[in-house]
Amino acid sequence: MSEELPAHLLGDPLQGIFDFAQPIVDFEKDLLSFNRYDFLQTPWRWKRLGNGKLGQLILGMRESLLNERSISLVTDKEAGCFIHNTQAQQRQEFFLQKLGPFLRTLSQRSDSILVIFPSYIDNKRIPRGTISDRCTAKSQIDIRNDFVLIEAIDDSSYYKCARTLDDFIEKLPRSRKPYKKLLDILDDLSFKKSDISDWISEDGVKKKRDSTKKVKSEALSNTVCSVIKSPSYSILLRLFTTIKSDLRWRPKRPDVFSSVSTCLKLANENATSVLEEMKKHKNRIRQVGRRIEGQCIGTTLLTKGLEFDTVVLIEADKMKSSKDFYVAISRACKDVHIFTSNTTLHFEK
Repeated sequence: MSEELPAHLLGDPLQGIFDFAQPIVDFEKDLLSFNRYDFLQTPWRWKRLGNGKLGQLILGMRESLLNERSISLVTDKEAGCFIHNTQAQQRQEFFLQKLGPFLRTLSQRSDSILVIFPSYIDNKRIPRGTISDRCTAKSQIDIRNDFVLIEAIDDSSYYKCARTLDDFIEKLPRSRKPYKKLLDILDDLSFKKSDISDWISEDGVKKKRDSTKKVKSEALSNTVCSVIKSPSYSILLRLFTTIKSDLRWRPKRPDVFSSVSTCLKLANENATSVLEEMKKHKNRIRQVGRRIEGQCIGTTLLTKGLEFDTVVLIEADKMKSSKDFYVAISRACKDVHIFTSNTTLHFEK
């Protein structure tokens, strides 16, 4: 194309964090036929938002990452960069005793916060930074439920839940253990096991002695019995409304439950399947995008291109890639907090 038309390529080698089947473009080797323009030296985003010093600091970090793949972290209060030492703390201890209280205080000062989890395999071969890991961590660091988990648009859980609901409606009349099937559905929708077991068992809805709970139990029992006897999308919708509004259950992954509920309603209205509606739902999101703002928990892959006033990067010493580190810190417009057990970071790539 560049032989026929004037071509200008815009890109940033430090933000190439996605893995593809083929190697990504090497700016030093693959673009030799292009004239190189000087990199913009003015960090305009930070300058416009009133913290040009943070922009200059991140620009300096960028140079270190490009030249050495290592960096020394030092607190610079004037620039809004704060380094927090987590040495000798176990992960759960760090979440409960340090990160949780810190985020509670921080969330009272700012309504634009991004907490970034690195993705790595720990010494027990447990994947960290996954949606499951972040769900578990959220219950420890966000007891007031202020933060939103950012989900991957095409996470398999959405389609799995949709397909499971379709199978549930079709196969429930022939099931020998219908209540067990229902329990599995509620578990897939990420409701807490303690909430589920407090109200429903494999034998049916549990009876309650407390007068208020007794009324709710009877209403739940009637709805569940309707689901078991004559399963349909409309009755499932009624059950989900009861669970959310009357019992006040909170799913650990709210967006999964919200998306499934939306698609269940559409399937009921359009005489289609939940899976079919989920595919349409996800296609619409891919086409028009989604708004991500407020107080969020995510990863670099889920938040690349986004901007938040404050970024909190945890376990920075676990990051293997200088690109992931740069993408993480450059999401911050006003201040960045880096939690690490080592103030000198060396990256493998």
